Amino acid sequence: MPSTASRNVLLSPPGYVQTILTDLFTNGKPHFRYYEGRSLLECYIGKHKVGYFVITPHDGKWVVRTFLFLTNDGTPEGRKLADLTDWQRMDRKYLMVDRMDAFLAYNISGDAGLRKLFVKAGCGSLLRFAEELAALMGITPDSADYIYRYMSKVR
Repeated sequence: MPSTASRNVLLSPPGYVQTILTDLFTNGKPHFRYYEGRSLLECYIGKHKVGYFVITPHDGKWVVRTFLFLTNDGTPEGRKLADLTDWQRMDRKYLMVDRMDAFLAYNISGDAGLRKLFVKAGCGSLLRFAEELAALMGITPDSADYIYRYMSKVR
């Protein structure tokens, strides 16, 4: 499996935000949500929803303030995942499910229980994206047992 640094380079080439936004406004129809006091612009990579850009209007323009991965605090899916699992922010950070790394490192989508959990939270598109990306990058994810061991320790 590639190192974290090399995976991040593959996942985040220079200019990727501009490319995603350009594609979204040129070839698609942007979907906005207002959630917990924030304006969220859904972010898709191909056909897969992976998160949201937090947008603030300013002087007739939009300012992209940050990107929230689909499982992060501040997203509807992140809230649902937290409700279903009782995972707090630091739990998600420790398990790396707050970024793409966990979905490439562990076979979350191949594990029936975790797949059901993430789909119920609204993260099915993230699992499909991870499967496609892992196949493209030649990554064979490890067992998701690590996540289960963690869950059993914190309960």
